[in-house]
Amino acid sequence: MSEAEKLAEVMGREAKRLRLEAGLTLEDVARDARLRGLKWSTARVVEFENGKIPLALGTLLIVCESLGWSKSMTRRPVKLSDLVPLSGSVQLNADFSTDAAVVKGILEGQEVQLYGPEEVQEMEQRHGEAMDIVVAAQDLAPKNSSMLMMRIEQEHGLAEKRLAKSLGINSAELVACEAYLWKRSMSAERAQRAEDNASAQKLGRITRELKAEIKDHFESIRGSRNGND
Repeated sequence: MSEAEKLAEVMGREAKRLRLEAGLTLEDVARDARLRGLKWSTARVVEFENGKIPLALGTLLIVCESLGWSKSMTRRPVKLSDLVPLSGSVQLNADFSTDAAVVKGILEGQEVQLYGPEEVQEMEQRHGEAMDIVVAAQDLAPKNSSMLMMRIEQEHGLAEKRLAKSLGINSAELVACEAYLWKRSMSAERAQRAEDNASAQKLGRITRELKAEIKDHFESIRGSRNGND
């Protein structure tokens, strides 16, 4: 993630770009803002464009409206999301930054999900690991199941880790078998088969059944492949 800029600076710079594209002067924007209750001079517009004014929703709405006219008085609507670029990083406060594209998407109506630099890096790493799983065990999984396998890998917990170890297979192979047999993780399949408030004895029996199904599938695919080598 690139070095983050303050959100006020980013939105101010984009507002200046839009103003120049429309052929508007500083006085044009200041005059229109005054008509809508802001006591703005040209100096105040410059302050906004330089990111020196604290952001407020009401102010941003008036700025968008003021930028929504060209010099020839042709209407060119400006949305809040137009004040945020698609690339780069923005600083929302002194301790948190996120991708500009995330902020832009939220302003366009997407749900609010803010990811910091460490979270983005972790998601990229997990995505890479999940893709490695897909490649490593494609022969065990159904065709065109890459996204399914990635989802199942993210569902894995301690139970799946223990299961793979007991079967002598790796995580990639277990994910592929789960995708082929149930289209969900072993834990999710066990919960599906068990009734509410199932006893520990019943859960243990279901777990053994699931383990046997995975073992049979693994041996039928890998065994037949090795036999043809």
